[in-house]
Amino acid sequence: MPATKPDRRVLRTRELLLDSFISLLVERGYEKMTVQHLLDRASVGRATFYAHFRNKEDLLSASVGRLEVGLRRAWKKGHAETGPSSEPLGFTRAFFRHIDGHRAILHQIVGRVSEVTVDRQIRRMLSRLVRDDLVACGRAKRGSAALEFTVQFVVGALWSIIVWWAAARSGPTPDELNELFHRLALPGLDAISRQNIAW
Repeated sequence: MPATKPDRRVLRTRELLLDSFISLLVERGYEKMTVQHLLDRASVGRATFYAHFRNKEDLLSASVGRLEVGLRRAWKKGHAETGPSSEPLGFTRAFFRHIDGHRAILHQIVGRVSEVTVDRQIRRMLSRLVRDDLVACGRAKRGSAALEFTVQFVVGALWSIIVWWAAARSGPTPDELNELFHRLALPGLDAISRQNIAW
């Protein structure tokens, strides 16, 4: 049986809730936001909210998932324009550009102990992107400890740079930041690949 397309009203309501979540994230931060705030902002009832999301963390996960889909699309579009590349971390340019356009959100979540839930979700998303990329580029074997070590190294460095960049009054453009990050990170990835670590 063919899959049915989701109802447009359902999709619109879901997008409305996701957009309301983003605007409230900028204004209040994640931890101070409640489901009632979301209901008021989106002008939907409680039953409507729970028809789409289990709770506030589920909405956060969907929002990060939407970002991940957008980053993967931008990454694939780059592949379509320039041809597939064996260079890893191809998603970072789109990520830096996204962050640059959403600094208000970044200021709400970085460096705040109270925003650990958002930080954790972003790190999970980055881990998925890095892991998939390294496996697709043939730099690591899925399930290996060496892959997970490399993922943690890259995500830690990437997120630390984002936090620094968000706090800086001036600094590199997203494209310059991407180039600098690749110059520092890729030799490390090459060194790990050459070691052919089996653990």
